[in-house]
Amino acid sequence: MASYHRDDVFDEDKAEYIVKIEWMKTVDIKHAVSEIGFFGNQNTVCKPVSHKWNNTIERLKNIWEIL
Repeated sequence: MASYHRDDVFDEDKAEYIVKIEWMKTVDIKHAVSEIGFFGNQNTVCKPVSHKWNNTIERLKNIWEIL
């Protein structure tokens, strides 16, 4: 039996977390947006510190009219 989820419970950098998400906006696939320069990461979780992160968020807020 795997114990990885218990082994690092007291190590903030290695522990696993569940995060509740409240979606501000959802769109169907026909309205999905993908542009060159958008922030992207293949990992399940990442810490968005890249300048591309802010550019992506601002662009999507503009496209989807989110204040």
